[in-house]
Amino acid sequence: MAEENENRHLATDASLLGRAFEFADRYLPGGLVTFYPEFCNSEIAARYSPRGKRSFGYASGIELVLALRDDAGSNLDLMIQDTPRISKEREHFARWCGQIVLRYHEASGDSFATLPKTLPLERLRRLHNELGEQDIEKCLQEIICRTTRHHDQTQLAIRRLQKSITQTDLARLSGVSLRSIQQYEQRKKDLNKGQALSILKLSRVLGCSMEDLIEPEHKLTLSEK
Repeated sequence: MAEENENRHLATDASLLGRAFEFADRYLPGGLVTFYPEFCNSEIAARYSPRGKRSFGYASGIELVLALRDDAGSNLDLMIQDTPRISKEREHFARWCGQIVLRYHEASGDSFATLPKTLPLERLRRLHNELGEQDIEKCLQEIICRTTRHHDQTQLAIRRLQKSITQTDLARLSGVSLRSIQQYEQRKKDLNKGQALSILKLSRVLGCSMEDLIEPEHKLTLSEK
């Protein structure tokens, strides 16, 4: 029941951020080019946490945008009157972009502030052109798979991201501490030398074998020795 509630909150917040991205792209100067990094580096984004109840604290995407852009509220009526309609394709991309940004943040555990570099807007446009017609979860999983190929991720991180599970959720489901999971993924702790029971618990949650999580020795850093 708790997991169902969390998934429901996530879907609601992803939809809200999608509408916020659409509104910003339609009405704000610079559209998503300026709003995407501005949101990711805002206090609103920093306050959003994958732990506990998921909520931005706003009833609509418009409210979120207006809270972020104090100068937009007084000009809202004028913006709506003067701004031309955008294409359905552009509208769909903006909503898709907002949803993917939040879901990637949740699945990866990466802060919003890092996402404009990890998933720059032009890359998101290319991904949308290729994957945008697919179910949002399938899109997310494919983006995660492609992103992990560009980074020296641990096998644990790769498997977790492919399953769209946050570090917090993996800790809760496996019984392995969040701190240990973070240290394993940051290569500050050697999973190869971890307790067999912990590796077994992680592999069961991730749907893989224990061997799939073991790191080749040459990837281990001095901090693990």
